[in-house]
This record gives sequence, structure tokens and C-alpha cells, in this order.
Amino acid sequence: MTIFRPDIETHKPVTAAKITSIEGFSASAKPITNISEFWAKVRAIVQVGQLSILALLILGGGAANAGPLPLDERSRPNGPDRFFDYDRAVGFWTEVETLPALEKAWERCENNEAFAYWNNVWLIERGRHQSWVLKKRANGQEAVWTAWEKRHANFVYDYVLEHYDPEGMALVKGDLETVKYCHDLLRTYETWHYTYKAAKRNPAHGAGVYEYEYSNISEPFNDWDRHCFHMRGPKGINKDECNDLPDWRTPEEVAKYDAGLVNNQIARAKTARQTEEQRATSRKVVEDYLASHGDSLSEADRDALKAAIE
Repeated sequence: MTIFRPDIETHKPVTAAKITSIEGFSASAKPITNISEFWAKVRAIVQVGQLSILALLILGGGAANAGPLPLDERSRPNGPDRFFDYDRAVGFWTEVETLPALEKAWERCENNEAFAYWNNVWLIERGRHQSWVLKKRANGQEAVWTAWEKRHANFVYDYVLEHYDPEGMALVKGDLETVKYCHDLLRTYETWHYTYKAAKRNPAHGAGVYEYEYSNISEPFNDWDRHCFHMRGPKGINKDECNDLPDWRTPEEVAKYDAGLVNNQIARAKTARQTEEQRATSRKVVEDYLASHGDSLSEADRDALKAAIE
């Protein structure tokens, strides 16, 4: 099947690449955290008094998207206008709270050809056509502008998809409810991904500095305060609330986040300027970490970590 990318100004189709599926739609292999290696590094760091996050974390190259759902390099965070049904997106956000629940919700979309076709069209067209829409509005076609501004997904479906390959359009229309469901789910996940990613920015830096490092993590998951400044930018769902993210992190990502948080607190605890209140916070973070991950640790491991903040 050949997709045609239209020039919306003239409605002359321009041939684009042939598509049969989207890379990354096969189920992602679940990462396995090497706890023994991790804690060997912790012991070595504590023994020599080093507090380098690069030494503490299990970092590895890995794929660009190690999450449970596919992320295309063209993806972006999404506001209410990018969904077919914003209320459904809010439902995914508030009711699909865990990684297993997300994977279960995604089963309907796995290897669905109609959605794969639509998603490629969407990623090509989602940011185009403003000038064309403005011309239509100037000519009295307010409905075109309303669709583009308020429901961009509907705009691409109603005004753009028909200029692509007729066979592809028939494929999408033949399974439209699934396409809309999967579109809203994937757009919700994209928004979650970029919001969560912003928690790895340094809260002391301004809006123009984009450095995503585990060493910047200073607050527990969904207990953010200082990090909310950067997170509100990409958060297109429940934008006024910072600490309502579903936990869609993989086990590997949880381990990296927790290790980054613990290491950050250890570093702060070693700072002479830290107040007793801050020390108490650091101790609680480490205690919570031990409560979550302690089953896999030896007594020596636990003692080493506790000693780092005493």
C-alpha cells in the first residue's frame, strides 16, 4: 500500500514512503535490573566516599524508547486539541494507573494495521496547514478553523486523510473506533512520557535549559514540588495538577529513578550547609528506598547505604 502525502494548498498528492507497519509496535522486552552489580557499585562508592551519579546508576545504552508503548521521534506532548476524545484521554490518565494496566489497554492496538496507517499520517500532518486553515477562515469557512484549533485529530481525519491513498483511508474508516481509541491512548502516553521526562531537568535552571539527567532527580515520584515548574509545560492533561501521574515506568526505569533520588539525597546529606530538616528528608528517602528494594539486599548492603547519610 502506498501512502500519498498531500500538498493541502493545491490538493496535489506527493508520493511518500510505503508503510506496512510502524517500527516498535511489537511488544517491548521487559528490562531486568542487575541488582547485584548495582549494589556492588554502591558499596564501592560509599567505601571511597565518592558520590557520582554516573557511578551509582545502572545506565546502559539501550533503545531510544525503552517504554511499554512505541514512541516515534516525531512524537510530541499533546494538549486537549490533539485527542479525538479528551475525556477518554483523562480516563486513561486517571484509571489506567499501573504499567500492567497500560499494557493491557494497549493490547487492542498491538499490530493493528488501521491504526498503524493512521498514526503515520497523524505524525506527518499533525503540525501542518495553519496557513491554509486561516485562508479558509478568511473566506467564511469558520468550521474548518474550529476543527483545526479545537480538535486537531478530527481536522486531520476530516480534511487531510482523504488526500492520502484511498485504500488506506478505507482501512482507517473500517476500524475507526479502534483507531480513535488507540490514537487517544498513544497520545496520552506521549504526554505522560514528556511530563515525566521533565522531572529529570534541574529545577534550579530556567525554562530554556534542557538537560535530562538522573542526577537532577531530587523528589520522589508523584511527590514533586520544585520540579513542577518544568513539568507543567508538556503536561497537557489535568494541567493544574502536578502529582497525578500514573506510574507507567518499567522496572528498569523505577530502579534508575530511585537510585538517582537516593544519590541526590546522599550528596545533600554530606553538605555541611544542610539543615537538620533536610537531613531528615534525606534519611526518609533512603529508608523508603530500603523498604522498596531491601528484599534483594544483604545486611552489609543495607548498612553501607545507611552509613552514607549518617
